Amino acid sequence: MLKAMFLSKDAEILINTLRGEDNDTTVFKAAICDAMSIIMIMYQVHADTEKEKGMLLDAIDTLTNYNDLITVLSKEK
Repeated sequence: MLKAMFLSKDAEILINTLRGEDNDTTVFKAAICDAMSIIMIMYQVHADTEKEKGMLLDAIDTLTNYNDLITVLSKEK
């Protein structure tokens, strides 16, 4: 059996934590969804400049990438 290789012990801990116990990522995915909702409200209500809007959209993009990563990690055995 081939053991996964990690860049560092910290990376291994992070990835194993993101996988969740029994590959249950519900808590992480719910937190990401909540954060995305808050950011969208900030974008719609509080962002005045294009720079602020761009930064909020970048944050949404980053959270989307984390959500995708967690989904993939939860499917790995």
